[in-house]
Amino acid sequence: MDKEIGSVMNEPRQHNPGGWLPKVNITFDDKKSMLILLMLYIVQGIPLGLSSTVPLIIYDRVSYLEMAYFAITAIPFCLKLLWAPIVESLYFPRFGKRKTWIIPSQLICGVLLIYGGAHGRLDRWVGEEDDVVHIFALCSYFTFLCFLMATQDIAVDGWALSKLRPEMRMYASSCNTAGQSIGINIAFVGFTVLSSQRICAYMYTFWIWLSGFFLDHSDISDGFVITIEPFATLSDLTLAFGVFTLVCTLPVFFQEEQEEYPILVELPNVVDMGPRVAPEKIRFSAKLVRKSYATVMEIMKKKPARLLSFVLVTFGLFFLAERPADLKLLEKGLSRDLFAALTPLMIPLEIFGPAVITMTMHKLSTADVLYRGMCLRLLSVLIYTVLIITTGIYYSEDDRSLLATALFYTFFLTVSLFRRFCGLILSVAFMSLFAQVSDPTIGGTYMTLLNTLYNFGEVFPNMLGLLLIDLLSHPMLSAIDALYTEVFISVLCGLLLLPQYNTLLNQIISFEAEEWYVRRQELE
Repeated sequence: MDKEIGSVMNEPRQHNPGGWLPKVNITFDDKKSMLILLMLYIVQGIPLGLSSTVPLIIYDRVSYLEMAYFAITAIPFCLKLLWAPIVESLYFPRFGKRKTWIIPSQLICGVLLIYGGAHGRLDRWVGEEDDVVHIFALCSYFTFLCFLMATQDIAVDGWALSKLRPEMRMYASSCNTAGQSIGINIAFVGFTVLSSQRICAYMYTFWIWLSGFFLDHSDISDGFVITIEPFATLSDLTLAFGVFTLVCTLPVFFQEEQEEYPILVELPNVVDMGPRVAPEKIRFSAKLVRKSYATVMEIMKKKPARLLSFVLVTFGLFFLAERPADLKLLEKGLSRDLFAALTPLMIPLEIFGPAVITMTMHKLSTADVLYRGMCLRLLSVLIYTVLIITTGIYYSEDDRSLLATALFYTFFLTVSLFRRFCGLILSVAFMSLFAQVSDPTIGGTYMTLLNTLYNFGEVFPNMLGLLLIDLLSHPMLSAIDALYTEVFISVLCGLLLLPQYNTLLNQIISFEAEEWYVRRQELE
């Protein structure tokens, strides 16, 4: 075994799923392809970022149970495998296999964003006018937006495999993680900053101070009071992002797509393919769709795929308390404005973090990166709990010294950055592993299956964590804060089970590439 590992380190094999990543030369065409993919993932992240702002608005107007209902909006990313074969099989050959789905999805999404922003519609739904939250309307609206972006994600993931050279596919994870994170943060920052009356007042004060060097304000009396209104509301920004989505769809029209044979099954022999014929106006095969679902079943029969699926579905249970912790931080007195001030500082981390993590993976195996990422993320949950306790103490004091304020803000910033970086480690490592082990002949379905399981492992714990807070908050069940009980359970399970996950991850990456692939004979 040691001899085999040594040979891998000194002379990497051609197929090396999950192991040490080879260095590659990035060409201009590679950069152009990655830029297009990055733009598509940014567009994908915008509706997700808008939906993430809603809990910050309604957290003090609804119960944790209703917050759990709203978490259902992310379900389409967990179920997209159900319609992924249709996305792979139904398309217009003249238009392009991927563009057939990417362009309509983004156009409809842009129109829906404009609809939600028009006439202050979203502001009414979140209760800004009368404190009545229309939870059903919010869930329906954002669930459909997520459905559109999940469909776009299927097409973009498949396009990444055909658009990037095989040795460049590991960078697809960086495009995915960085692009989606940028889109989420742009939407989140756009709302939390521009809708904050306090931040707008600070910006106005700074502008008055700056203009004082050039203009004379002596004519303004001391008693003159100016009411500062927020620059934009949720509806205003949603409208703007709708226009942005439509504009970003235009470059996709001019992207060339090479004619692809369906990648859901292996290509037949050349002699079996027959003469080339003129492409149809629309291509769809019910038989191919059935074969696609059969392909998913064949993938799940593979031992490495089953082991990886178990890890993807269950790893998020160690981090149940993450979503409730954010809301609890607000309950302890942290202002939404401070959240907004933190988010722009996250953007450099979201942009450069995935690239740094990918370069680190040249020195460590993917299993080591994943295991260390899980341990660090669990540690971040524990440290974040300490931050919540510290926040309660800090805001309970009426007289806060300058030193205490500086220490609290520094602690808050450091913990938040550390927590996000831990999440990026897992995201990039998993996406890189998916790109390496996915069978190229069924790349779209393989990637979608693994991404679906990963999304389920992230979304379901968020819903469960909110539901448990609502349950554990009952006076008869717990005399202490429900969040602390949830954190204790998560940390205890992590200490007991994460070493077993390390063994499992090393077993997963030890499989040869052929053991992940589906043979044509198995589909017949």
